[in-house]
Parts: sequence; structure tokens; C-alpha cells
Amino acid sequence: MSEQAPREFQPVQDVNEALKLVREGAKTLSSAMIWTNNQEFVINTHMAVYSDAAKCFYCWMPKDLDQKKFLAHMAEMRKSTGESDCFFSVSLLRANIFFRTRFLGIDHAGLQFALPTKVFKVQRRKDLRFPVPDGLIIRVEFADPIAPETRMTKKVLDISASGLAFLIEDSETPLYPAGLTLKELSFTVRNKKITVSAEVRHVRKLRSEERFKGHAVGVLFKDIRPGESQHVAGFVFEESRKYFSRFI
Repeated sequence: MSEQAPREFQPVQDVNEALKLVREGAKTLSSAMIWTNNQEFVINTHMAVYSDAAKCFYCWMPKDLDQKKFLAHMAEMRKSTGESDCFFSVSLLRANIFFRTRFLGIDHAGLQFALPTKVFKVQRRKDLRFPVPDGLIIRVEFADPIAPETRMTKKVLDISASGLAFLIEDSETPLYPAGLTLKELSFTVRNKKITVSAEVRHVRKLRSEERFKGHAVGVLFKDIRPGESQHVAGFVFEESRKYFSRFI
């Protein structure tokens, strides 16, 4: 059975609404990440120009992009696969949008792309949340709320720069009331171990169609250092880009 896209990753069914989101990205010069299918090129840029008449949009040309190498790579892709598509992640005020579309070329306005035929949307929260997929295991450890000298280890279900959710059994729910502070909560991402205090914000029973059975405990980091928060945010953004591209 093929993997199902997460519930929050939704196709924009109305074509006009989808194009409106792309137009908004260009109008507000929204940050964009572009990557090729094999990820040989990953380009950090922003949207710049949108044209209904030409059925295209442009992105700013980064100074560090090797134009000759990029054009040669896209030409080779077109020759070997018949396609010259790139993948996009664009950060709008109200949502992150993901899509793939055809690379058209480079001119004085920047990198030119065809308008996408399908756009996917992930509603924005304060911080982008990454649902940890099958095949990637993240564990969180913390002091047992009842016996602080004992360390508990739980599976992380999702993570963001400001918090995470971990899996517990149904019988454990009384141990995690809202407002409880979990001390010395630690986890490792990108080979960096991060230790914080975290406040329990909610405990939610997982739905029958979700991958795991039990409850999800959502916690908010209380004293995470800015550099560590940025480290987690970078991990979340990069992994989300790779993860969501499966469903575009």
C-alpha cells in the first residue's frame, strides 16, 4: 500500500485558488526553495514576477548559482526523462505551498517557470511542524514525572522549532496533565543533542486511521536556546521539503 499524505498536506482543488496562492507568493516576494528531482541542485531564493498572460512566474537569480551548470543539468534531465520539472516550497503568510512545475529558462528577470497545474498547501502555524515518517526514528527522553531519577524514552510523532509530540499508551494519560513540566527533555536531530524543559500542552487520542495507536502528548519547549531552536527549524524545513515532495 502506498504511503498516504498527512492530513494537513492538502491539494488545492480550485485551480483559480491555486494560482492565486502562486500570485500571492510573487507579489509578496515570498521565500522559495527550489530543488531538482535528484536534489543535485537546491536553490534558496524568492519569488519575483507573476504573469497570467505569459502563463509563467519568475524567481530571483541567486548570485552563487552556477547558471551554466544548472542549464546543462536541466537540459540533460529533459533529454533523459522528457521533463524539466523543479520542485518548490514557498512560504506564504497563511500557508506553506508545495508544487512541481516546468523550468522554462533564464533571462533578465531571473529563473522562469511555467505556472503549476497542481498546488498543495500546508496551513501555517507559528512554526512548521514535521510529521516524522516511517523510516525515520526520533526518540525523546525525559525525567519520569513520578520517579525523577528514572529516564523515560518515547517515540516522537512530530516536531517543530517550538515543540514536539510523542507517543504514549492509553494507560499512561493520567501521568501527563496539561501544565506539567517535563525536566531534562532531550532529543537528537542532525547529530546535535538538545536538552530543554517542556510544558505539556495537550494529550490527544490518536484516530483509528492514524499510523499508531495510543495518545499523543504535545509539549512546548520552555527554555530552548535561540541557536538550538534555529538548528531544529533548519532540520524541520529540510526534512519537510524532502518528505512532502513524495506527494507532489
